[in-house]
Amino acid sequence: MRTFKLTPDGLKFIALATMAIDHVGCVLFPYQVGFRIVGRLAFPIYVWLLVIGFLHTSNLAKYMGRMAIFALLSEIPFDLAFFGRPDFQGQNVFFTLFGCLVMLRLFHRALQSQILPAAARYMLAAAVVFAFALLSLWLHVDYEFCSPFLAAGFYLCATGKQRTLLPAFSAFLLSLLIGKLICGYPVGPAVDTAVLEAFCLPSAWLIARTSGPRRIKKGKYFFYLFYPIHLLALYFVMTIL
Repeated sequence: MRTFKLTPDGLKFIALATMAIDHVGCVLFPYQVGFRIVGRLAFPIYVWLLVIGFLHTSNLAKYMGRMAIFALLSEIPFDLAFFGRPDFQGQNVFFTLFGCLVMLRLFHRALQSQILPAAARYMLAAAVVFAFALLSLWLHVDYEFCSPFLAAGFYLCATGKQRTLLPAFSAFLLSLLIGKLICGYPVGPAVDTAVLEAFCLPSAWLIARTSGPRRIKKGKYFFYLFYPIHLLALYFVMTIL
């Protein structure tokens, strides 16, 4: 029996499709939870791809600049789709991913430091993650407090410092609950949010079965442009309906 395998390109298309399904549900069918359940797969996959990109990019500054540019370009479409008007109460996921890239750079440097003992390196790395978690919460970026924990856990797994993805997902869900409680949510809604996000766990199976090189080289900007374009399309559909 042949083992199911995915290429990085296939994994990226799954992330894109499940993200679109999630946004369709959130904008057009807010009471249909099935859309949101399917959409839980997208964010961990995008963070995993970000970590792999961080570890293999030949030009980190260019990668970070591209992420920052699309964060700015996507903010108005994001606001229109989810708030119906320009509104800075929440920032789009490109800001989240940009913050994770900056965090990964500092996290990597802390762990690779040659002047600090091992215990101090890990304490400094942990402090970097917590600092970016609090910054993300303060800036109200998408996924807020929990995204740096997921990115750090994926980094440790991708570099062989931990064997499985389970600790990363556990830290993600726990930090999500903590972040919601810090925001002042009652325990009920915060727990409900964490339960919904638990449907992200099948993405670990998809990530674990991904191997091989990327084959799509020329169309990478499609994946960046799809985000603001599909949000604008959802806004116009919502306006018509």
